[in-house]
Amino acid sequence: QLYREVWLPSSDGGTLTLDAVGLEGRPLQTTLDEKGRARIHQRLMELLTTVQRRVFITVAPGKLLDLFKVGDGATEPGIATDKIVAGFFSFLGFPRLLTVDALRTAVMRGVQTGLFGYATGRPELGEDGYYRIDRSQVALGRNVAEDEIDLDSGFLILPKALPVAAGTLAPPEPKASDGGVPQVRESVGPYVSVVHVAAEEHEISLSFTADRDELYSAWNAVANLADSAGKITVTVKAEGALDKAKLENSVLEPLRELGLIDD
Repeated sequence: QLYREVWLPSSDGGTLTLDAVGLEGRPLQTTLDEKGRARIHQRLMELLTTVQRRVFITVAPGKLLDLFKVGDGATEPGIATDKIVAGFFSFLGFPRLLTVDALRTAVMRGVQTGLFGYATGRPELGEDGYYRIDRSQVALGRNVAEDEIDLDSGFLILPKALPVAAGTLAPPEPKASDGGVPQVRESVGPYVSVVHVAAEEHEISLSFTADRDELYSAWNAVANLADSAGKITVTVKAEGALDKAKLENSVLEPLRELGLIDD
């Protein structure tokens, strides 16, 4: 019964306050250990990370950019990773993380999905909006190992601020489409293609392969895209031994009932 409440520092209108987190009648799954000891720390961690969710073990890669407003016009299109670490463990308004490993994992995911590139050092931003760094020294759109990420000396760079790699063509100049609207296609990692239709309008194409469980996990992200754009177009491709009757009854017919495909 010891320590059934945790007080966390918080900020309310600039005033330092305390956020009291209690069990509120919900029993914890963590109990005594095999020697009959109370496991107080483990119980409090279950309270903060599972029951009340005040401390997190992961953070989304996009959150790193949003919280520091990277590339929003007022800030540079890049940020040092040690500044991110200092911010998360200094500012009361930021998500509370259990360990710094959450930030390292977020950087790895952001690089893999092409959200941002990762390099070491402190590259200088040129007047043309590109960082003065050899493109080959930047990891983008590929898997990176955990030991490749140095949060003390690392630097995150938005794809739009990366220099053109030697031996490749420069990004195309805007040209008029059939409708007379300038369009520029930008490849963001191996999975994402963005067409800049106008200053405030874009067309994005995503491609990924997923099994049933991964699809369930990814669907919320796809729904967020539909919420942002209004509607999206979904193209599904499957290969394998497909049963025609099961395909008709469990796939095509439900989609027809929803009005998403024609008869």
